[in-house]
Amino acid sequence: MSVSWRRRRLDEIAAVNPARQLRRGELGPHMDLADVQRWWRSHTPPRRQRFSGGARFKNGDVLLARISPSLENGKAAWVRGLAEGEIGHGSTEFIVLAPREREADERFLYYLTRWPDFRGYAVRAMTGTSGRQRISPESVAGFTVPLPGLDDQTAIADVLGAIDDKIEASVRAATSAERLVHGLWQEAVGTAISTVPLDNLIEVNPPRRIATSGPAPYLPMSDMPTQGYHPAAVERREPGSGARFRNGDTLMARITPCLENGKVAYVDFLAEDEVGWGSTEYIVLKSRAGVPAQVPYLVARWPEFVAYATRNMTGTSGRQRCPAAAVEAFPVPQLPPSALQRISEITTPTFDLMRSLYLENDRLGQLRDSLIPELMSGARTVAGRS
Repeated sequence: MSVSWRRRRLDEIAAVNPARQLRRGELGPHMDLADVQRWWRSHTPPRRQRFSGGARFKNGDVLLARISPSLENGKAAWVRGLAEGEIGHGSTEFIVLAPREREADERFLYYLTRWPDFRGYAVRAMTGTSGRQRISPESVAGFTVPLPGLDDQTAIADVLGAIDDKIEASVRAATSAERLVHGLWQEAVGTAISTVPLDNLIEVNPPRRIATSGPAPYLPMSDMPTQGYHPAAVERREPGSGARFRNGDTLMARITPCLENGKVAYVDFLAEDEVGWGSTEYIVLKSRAGVPAQVPYLVARWPEFVAYATRNMTGTSGRQRCPAAAVEAFPVPQLPPSALQRISEITTPTFDLMRSLYLENDRLGQLRDSLIPELMSGARTVAGRS
């Protein structure tokens, strides 16, 4: 370990919840907890709304989710994309970490929040009732561990950042490809002159059975994407109650706020003939004969469908759900075979391209995550550094 490493508190290298000037009612960039994609590094607030309270941040700050299960699920963000001097705002469930000048590299600070040693400390420091536990800013500030000096921080951040740069370039390419297919769908439905119930084109909750014993692929709601179709991670668990799905299926969240937040996934990550499972709060969509497999995904991400599903939710406040029967009754535009064929010809190779990008990102993410504990602890040094 370099002699520049010494035991330090986190608040020696970063200000915790620093003062940021933003007047109540002022319009500014806003980011909620649901906007933070698990294990994605760079985040730009996706909307503008008036400030009424909550975290305030600027470019270079790190946002750490402080509430269970978001903290355990790895939600943290390095803020990018704001205008010079602009202040953004967001959830009260963020803790803001601002690197101190000449003390911390902002990228290193982000990777510090990804370090299993820090995560373990943060989880152990949470307090509160079950299911709503939080870590306090004071506990975050008090995290103490041998940390490198600024030069070593920058070298570590350069190595890890190069991997995330590649991941983010692939995400941008996949996002552009997805815009293409959604644009194609919007163009196609704009020419339709009649509608049919969705159940005519798409089977809702088709029967699926996990035939093998032992753990099976499991997709938790926390890893369902709100952007793009690829989940953040897939686990293996002993099957229990919940949705069953196969490659070519589309999963959509049926419960608030996950439905409104756009938690939708297209399944192409299973082995051939493998059946996965997930939350009881999923609705599974499968295209019927003659309908391209990607159409259910395009429908589930279609703003008109999301608005319809949201209007048709039932139940008590905070636990409302869209029933499968309402999904089946959605009036989807009836497209001629020629339009469906054109959609298939474009979406099939486009989804193949996106799948290759996502799979490569999975491999890069595994490499990055294996390096974080070694580099952050000093067990492995960067070439040219002692």
